[in-house]
Amino acid sequence: MDAILQYFCVFVMTISFGIGITSMQCNIALENDRYDCLPEDGATQQKCVLRGCCWAITKTPGAPYCFYPSDSPGYRVVKSASTAFGETYMLNLGSKTSWPDNVMTLQLDVRFETKSRLHFKIYDPFRRRYEVPISTPKVSTKAADMDYAIKIHPDPFGITVSRKSSGAVIFNSNVSAPLIFANQFLQIASELSSPYLYGLGEHQGTFLKNISWAQMAFWARDVPPMNDVNLYGDHPFYLNIEKDGQAHGVFLLNSNAMSVSLQPTPSIIYRTTGGILDFYIFLGPSPQDVVQQYTDVIGKPYLPPYWSLGFHLCRWGYNSSNMTRTVIERMRRGKFPYVRSVYYLLLYDVLLCFAEWSSYAIIFYEVLINNLCFT
Repeated sequence: MDAILQYFCVFVMTISFGIGITSMQCNIALENDRYDCLPEDGATQQKCVLRGCCWAITKTPGAPYCFYPSDSPGYRVVKSASTAFGETYMLNLGSKTSWPDNVMTLQLDVRFETKSRLHFKIYDPFRRRYEVPISTPKVSTKAADMDYAIKIHPDPFGITVSRKSSGAVIFNSNVSAPLIFANQFLQIASELSSPYLYGLGEHQGTFLKNISWAQMAFWARDVPPMNDVNLYGDHPFYLNIEKDGQAHGVFLLNSNAMSVSLQPTPSIIYRTTGGILDFYIFLGPSPQDVVQQYTDVIGKPYLPPYWSLGFHLCRWGYNSSNMTRTVIERMRRGKFPYVRSVYYLLLYDVLLCFAEWSSYAIIFYEVLINNLCFT
């Protein structure tokens, strides 16, 4: 009786969100095609149904129990127009969702920037949201010739990008996981061209990414390198090798806290806590071309100073000037080749101790006259 009452309560609460259990299309044939609807900890069937999603137990490790139905409510295109740089679309959210603070109207700008670079952004046209404040190439007219073609799916909204020469699908958000654009939660999913995926730094792990239900966090922080945790850098860019060996890259210009999920469909799901969805797609076709096109957008690497190419001595934990001096002298006696550079990290207690800094001034002077660098 308790179970029947619980199911009845779930049913009533689900109807209150405007999503009927019987209307959901949960007959997704392959478990690898499931997109996780409840990625946070503590998933239960009750929470799943309240979110308007499907629940089915699986024996596949990593596959979600709670997944989006194939007819999830989403945005639809209500207006389109050609522009000097490409195309623009207005999107409306036609049905209620279980997410709070949905942005009901979105704008999609598609820019055909160069022959090998496509730029599209999805944003709130009525309320300014945070965008990464870096300089990117400004384009006022669309490219006359493009290596890519796009298709806009009107209802529910989706965008598909393909390579003209081969027909290979580069980006395809027309999947069962809906576009979500709420005030503090944005989500978009796309199929990948193949499982041969690289990038998505900074994380310690294999060069070829694991797409078997892998989860990655993106938030730059100062921690010792460990497998499968977010490290110093935040680079939501990947390079994907297509079935015929050609390569393309996808870059999401968003610096908010983010998670990326990879699954063996193969697919990728982006979930971020703010900003906008600002994508660049690079058509390569070689990996070297992709990287060059990527750096055309984010900027070229700086040429390092010559001295920084020397041997470095780097360690966390030198907590006094005496320890630092001892290390330098020990390196000299051992004739270790570190004549070009010494790298040093200070602890907070040293940074706050002016007495220590006075003794470090002497070490700095000794380092300089011995043709070393101290950073």
